[in-house]
Amino acid sequence: MSRRGDNELRCQCGSLLARLVSSGVELRCRRCKRAVTLELRAGPTGHRTLVARCCDHEEVLPLA
Repeated sequence: MSRRGDNELRCQCGSLLARLVSSGVELRCRRCKRAVTLELRAGPTGHRTLVARCCDHEEVLPLA
């Protein structure tokens, strides 16, 4: 893996793996080119949750 700039993480082959965006970490599918944004949030009880957003869909995943 290698870093290109302060906000990108790439495979050794040069393919983009992830990058930092204002709302979290963006992952992009190599096949369909959709972008999924992952965001860490503090839940109402102080527990952290992971929010995955893609194409007007949002899924909240509790973290242990």
